[in-house]
Amino acid sequence: MGRRFWISAVFYSFVMGTLLMALSLPVHAQGNESAPTQADTMTTVSCPAGVSYNGQAQTPCTATVTGPGFSQWLNVTYANNANAGTATANASFSGDSTSAPSSGSAAFNIAPELVVITAGGYSGVYDGSTHAFSACTVGFNFDHLSCTNSPASMGGVGGSIVMPMISSDTSNYSVIVNNGIWSITPAASITTVTCLASVTYNGAEQTPCSATVMGINLNQPLQVVYTNNVNIGTATANATYSGDLNHTYSSASTQFTIVQTP
Repeated sequence: MGRRFWISAVFYSFVMGTLLMALSLPVHAQGNESAPTQADTMTTVSCPAGVSYNGQAQTPCTATVTGPGFSQWLNVTYANNANAGTATANASFSGDSTSAPSSGSAAFNIAPELVVITAGGYSGVYDGSTHAFSACTVGFNFDHLSCTNSPASMGGVGGSIVMPMISSDTSNYSVIVNNGIWSITPAASITTVTCLASVTYNGAEQTPCSATVMGINLNQPLQVVYTNNVNIGTATANATYSGDLNHTYSSASTQFTIVQTP
């Protein structure tokens, strides 16, 4: 009887001890483990306020990402960064096991480039020919811009401005226009009066002279005006050309003698 009681007591103690140990162990709830916390990051894109158009894609910006204990450079992607206007720079950090993702962007201006366009011109005296003006020129640029004169040529006497005409797209440029000038002045005319050296008095007005005017593309007779051309003595013959669009005024005179009848 005593031995049986002792065995039962030992078994009871073993069972109770096991139970107490089980109750003292930590309990792990299935499916409720906490995910590791990611630290916040900041992506910063830095750009100059503006750049000038240069015919190429502009890439003036830098980007960094910072977080607790780290900082690194990022690649920058661009939009609308070739032509004059507002461009955008973007950068993003995809994150990792300890750092949260972030992104940033910034804008910068692409200013039009200055370009000077100068028309040609011409200056001369009327010669009956049509003259093409000197070439229209375009200052340094990135797009092979070219220009033409308007008008392109002129032949008659006159003068005015010559405007440079450019057919290319100039939206990426701030254009300074210099007009040209053309000027053609009248050519000289030469009036000539030709008379006999002498004539014999006959009681009537003597008209022994002729007159012509000559010049570039000009050759025509003129009316002769006489003074003292009736009586014996020295007479004078005059002629005048009043000029025209392409020729100047000119005049001439000469004398002849009216002699006594033999």
